[in-house]
Amino acid sequence: MATLAVAVLPGCADDASSGSSAQGSGTAAAQRDLPPVTADYTWPEASVPEGHYPVTVKSCGEDVTFDKAPERAVVNDNNMVEMMFALGLTDHMAAYSAAGPRLRIAAFKDDYEAVTDMGPEYFKLEPTMSQNPDFVFAGWNYGFSQDGI
Repeated sequence: MATLAVAVLPGCADDASSGSSAQGSGTAAAQRDLPPVTADYTWPEASVPEGHYPVTVKSCGEDVTFDKAPERAVVNDNNMVEMMFALGLTDHMAAYSAAGPRLRIAAFKDDYEAVTDMGPEYFKLEPTMSQNPDFVFAGWNYGFSQDGI
């Protein structure tokens, strides 16, 4: 019998802290200095230095060790999906969910088309596992529930 190990890394905010918070004025000033993202923007290539793995991170208070970079990530919600794209990790994604088309940044059009769209709802266990993921990524605690993943 084969054993399937999947790393699940949600953010771990409790319900009281999962709302929005005010940003400091320094953050707004820094955002104004960023170049605009357009459809013809070229994102930098991602690379991992030799000897970087294994790497251990904390997820919800638990140590999770990766022996290599994930190759089949399933990602939930526009913010996290586009973070993966911006980091040059499209080739490491199997699928995404809950990434509504009206919120998509035009610069990622090709990335969205290259990865399986699991639909507009937060991910559920069976459809997610059907993608054979080795990494499941969502921000905070949304998308993760007793009825879902």
